Amino acid sequence: MEINGINRGEGVVVQNLCFGYNRSGKPEIQDANLCVPRGVIYGLLGPSGCGKTTLLRCIIGRLKPRKGLVRVFDTQPGTGESGIPGPGIGYMPQELALISQFTIKETLRYYAGFCNTDRTLFNKRMHFLLQLLELSHLENKFVDNLSGGQKRRVSLAIALINNPPLLILDEPTVS
Repeated sequence: MEINGINRGEGVVVQNLCFGYNRSGKPEIQDANLCVPRGVIYGLLGPSGCGKTTLLRCIIGRLKPRKGLVRVFDTQPGTGESGIPGPGIGYMPQELALISQFTIKETLRYYAGFCNTDRTLFNKRMHFLLQLLELSHLENKFVDNLSGGQKRRVSLAIALINNPPLLILDEPTVS
């Protein structure tokens, strides 16, 4: 089945998206179009302030566009059946969203809990990610005591903990 001529089998479809807040009423994003097939690594480039983060937030269902179509894996983000936001997506925001009083292990458990991840599966995944991201030796360290780079890696681990079918990284190399 197609939506306005676009195959529904695509991973992410954005069509004629408009979004904006500014005082003059001019959208930050005007008529954006994007089609990312499943299984593809895609980079979104543009100057600061051009709306990249806003577009990503529309894709994950955190923001609603004024106009246009957003579909992720054949569903509309922000609806109950989509799993987005939720288990259908791993999102690493540009700004850190970590709880400083939690250890790394507690942080991962907390975020995995939003998706009702099986405990055994969670433990395997957590140990794999801690090793992959070179955080194993820090798993019981409080987030507040980590370096900026270590905090970014924890944020990446959060995005990956539920093994989502879609991973969106906003400014992953900052810090």
